[in-house]
Amino acid sequence: MSHNPLEPAPERANQPSIMLTAFACIIVVILVIVFIHPIVAGIKVFFGNSPAVASTASGKTSSTPAPTGRVGLTPTTSTSLDPQQLLARVTAKVPSIVDPLTGPSANQWEIANGACYFSNGTYNVAQNVSGYRTQCRLLSQSFDDFALQVDMNMLNGDFGGIAFYVSPQDNLNVGYRFTLTVNGQWSLVAASGTNPQAIASGSAVTFRPGYNTNNNIAIIVVNKNIYAYVNDAIVVVYATNTNASGLIGFYVYESANPTVVAFSNARIWSNP
Repeated sequence: MSHNPLEPAPERANQPSIMLTAFACIIVVILVIVFIHPIVAGIKVFFGNSPAVASTASGKTSSTPAPTGRVGLTPTTSTSLDPQQLLARVTAKVPSIVDPLTGPSANQWEIANGACYFSNGTYNVAQNVSGYRTQCRLLSQSFDDFALQVDMNMLNGDFGGIAFYVSPQDNLNVGYRFTLTVNGQWSLVAASGTNPQAIASGSAVTFRPGYNTNNNIAIIVVNKNIYAYVNDAIVVVYATNTNASGLIGFYVYESANPTVVAFSNARIWSNP
């Protein structure tokens, strides 16, 4: 008499069989191998080898790790620092420079008529020619790893932000810029002897839009990685894979409208 091997074998009345018991054990082992093992393996693959989730500017997540030099956390040990923990650690330290930016000081902020000047208790950076840029630098010292946190208030125009690793010769085609529009669209821009190019961009969800509105922005550079923040929230981590140094300061760009941006309450940390 034949029967389905996945069903129990028919019993013989009052006649226990060792062979039948052994056969049932073999069936159980086969079922475990065929059905249970792939499920366990799948669980291991899903949880043990799932790709890292990269933080992006929009506050959403990506299931694909960002390659080195792209937006997001890169899969290297140098970016293993949690961005929010890094910001908390750095800002808990005593800054190397604290400057309210209410007027000239020993910190030697650059002064240029109509472009870099103090007005109404803030340090203003301005540009009134379409397609042109202005950067106003801290001239007292150069930085490699550093952190800079400042309040930014867009009074008029298009783009404002932080310039870093810029040239002592004031070459606008050297260094990095982290810029924002009045609506919170941000760009991380890099240049090394050529016209600056955006290497990352997005929308800062924590940005408070509009003119005459303060937003706190920050840049931290440590272990060849750039961390950019808006109102204490990370918007991008960028791995440069190169050592860099230079001056730091503030930056504006006019694309269509005369631009004036006021900066105040700067705090700077050397080697954070």
